[in-house]
Amino acid sequence: MPPKVLPVRQNIQEMIDVLAPRGFYPVYGLQRFHERTKDEYAIPPRPRKDAELGLAFDKDDLGVVAWTTWLPALQRARENDRGWIIIEQAGKRRYVLSLRRTKNFTKHMILEARIARCRVRTRPICESCNVGMNIVYGRGIGARYWRCPCCRARESWDHKRFLEVLSSEPEAARHLARRRKKRDAGQEKCRKAGKPIRQEIFIRKGWVRVKLPVTDL
Repeated sequence: MPPKVLPVRQNIQEMIDVLAPRGFYPVYGLQRFHERTKDEYAIPPRPRKDAELGLAFDKDDLGVVAWTTWLPALQRARENDRGWIIIEQAGKRRYVLSLRRTKNFTKHMILEARIARCRVRTRPICESCNVGMNIVYGRGIGARYWRCPCCRARESWDHKRFLEVLSSEPEAARHLARRRKKRDAGQEKCRKAGKPIRQEIFIRKGWVRVKLPVTDL
């Protein structure tokens, strides 16, 4: 496994310089959660100090957040963490990708944020109902696809329009292909050894959302 290399201020500034012109804006800690959620609060799985910097992009009810692990108040990255690319719909997580902080962390975060942005910008429109499709969980662990909320028509997660736009950015297309090839090879190795795959999804403890009572008009 490649050694850990924590991002420094210059790396974070590079992310901002590349993503801000593409419509990404800074969010901090639970700011985004509070803006999109009413009568709820969130409890972290373990104590956390200081607000982490994220870079967010919105398109209708879809959104992307790239969590950088950077703590602006301390001007350093969290010691134990990963970068995260989150795709949300209506304020709820629908797709999650973690990135290890290695020497290529900045480059990979930028590419993954751009790929996620492309996904929400090329959201399929149902040909029958003329409405935007929703992100739906597939049968396989981590699988996603698009489905019409009205007539249940489906589109692949890598649908035609997404692939057309992705092909115009060869570096991003190669990055996605390499990541998936590495993932598939790792999963096949686990299968041959009789080990379960993608267990980090189940091991990782998420935040607990708690409903608050409504006490006023």
